[in-house]
Amino acid sequence: MSSTSDDEKADESQLSLSNVHFTVAYSSRTGSTVSAEMKQPLLASTTSNSQLSTSYARERSGSGDDYVTVEIPRVPSYSVPDNATTAALYMCKEKVLKPYMQFLKLPAWKPLITIIYPALWKRVVNAVYPFLVILVIFLGYIVQYSACYSRSNPRYSYQKVENGDGGSSYVVSCYEHSVSSYAIPDILHIGVYAYCFYLFRWAKTEQLQILMEKTFLQCKSAKQKGYLSQGKLTASLRWFLWIGIMWIAFSFIAQTLGVAGRAIEHNRTTFGNIEFTWMHLNSTGGQYALATFMLVAFVALDVVYVAVVVNYMTQCNLLIFLIRGIAERVREKTLNLQQAIKEYRDTGGFIQQLNAELGIAVSILEFLVGWLTVSGCLSFRNNTTSSGPITASAVMTVIQWTAMALLPFIYAARLSNACGTIKKLGLEIRTRPFGYQDAAQADLDSFLLFTSSFAPRAKLFRIPISAAYLWGALVIFCFILFLLAQQGVISSGVF
Repeated sequence: MSSTSDDEKADESQLSLSNVHFTVAYSSRTGSTVSAEMKQPLLASTTSNSQLSTSYARERSGSGDDYVTVEIPRVPSYSVPDNATTAALYMCKEKVLKPYMQFLKLPAWKPLITIIYPALWKRVVNAVYPFLVILVIFLGYIVQYSACYSRSNPRYSYQKVENGDGGSSYVVSCYEHSVSSYAIPDILHIGVYAYCFYLFRWAKTEQLQILMEKTFLQCKSAKQKGYLSQGKLTASLRWFLWIGIMWIAFSFIAQTLGVAGRAIEHNRTTFGNIEFTWMHLNSTGGQYALATFMLVAFVALDVVYVAVVVNYMTQCNLLIFLIRGIAERVREKTLNLQQAIKEYRDTGGFIQQLNAELGIAVSILEFLVGWLTVSGCLSFRNNTTSSGPITASAVMTVIQWTAMALLPFIYAARLSNACGTIKKLGLEIRTRPFGYQDAAQADLDSFLLFTSSFAPRAKLFRIPISAAYLWGALVIFCFILFLLAQQGVISSGVF
């Protein structure tokens, strides 16, 4: 033979990508490519998205080359796996975990761009973005102090100044209570930001991801209904994100009303004409730009508040689902007692880690938010001359800080209450064993001993939080409130 084509055998495989088939022929003996061409797609019978899309190569006549049929699986990326475990993890990742990770990218606690394939520009963006966020936060502190704008009290703070002719006048000043109104809140806020940046970016804590996966695998199938179903868990976790977004929008409206009300109180007619004390801006455009930047910076500050509180509430809710799910499986006898003890120990470890890591950030933030709430309430003393937008902003501010202060305590108390049900479960199984009539007496006693001594609690400020403590604190607060009102400290007239 004059040509080596009679001795070579080539395999032809067709790969379907979108609407194009690539046909590559290569020598089975030498491994070298003989020909390559691009064809239009062949007819393929596909009955569903999960079936295989198969292209058949034709045998060339007269060339002496044999070709074989190659089947290429074609699985769409949006198809949901049939396996129950894989489907649960898929739902956890796509519907819950991914939105949470995207939200944590806003304060730069997670890399802005996920690096799958190495690229210099991606690394540069991930390195520069945290500095931009920190810069916006610090500039927001500065502009806020320049405007003498307290987020707990949007009213102007005036200071009496003696004139040279023996008279006096009032000028806008933020020197009074500047440490307690500006310095301390800003230090606490940036401290929480830096701590969470270390926690999520450098220490790379993955408790949220692990908890989500573990809880989703334990929950009932998404097709089933009930409190412990995957659908119910998904809806509650996504609802937390929506609560955070609505809180940011509510706060933005409140601060916008405060800034606009200041312009009205300052006898101006345009939005940007507000007083910036030591920046001495005479142009309306400059004042407008600074006021707009201050509102944008407030959004950046609020993202930090929301990211911490929503993350804490989410982990508390996941742990509640986990504890109740273990109890249900024990009652259904789908989980034996020894395995239940191991599951509860693991859950106790998650609670300890929550208290030791994220609980510290929430405690600092709660101190700050509590201070803003009380300061906002006290700002109503003897203030009857404020404009409508200022009054509306002050009321909305008190509402937003009160909600932010209460939510972590409520979910910490719910988690502690769920932990208290573990002891009740031990007594229930020991006294009325139901499906455990044939269980060994030693196993029942061991389970009862474990549940009676196992008492994890959610902690804030290193203090165990429970519903009883919250009700007690509320009673004391109301008593002090009525006492101060009666003495005329916080009100006059009615009391």
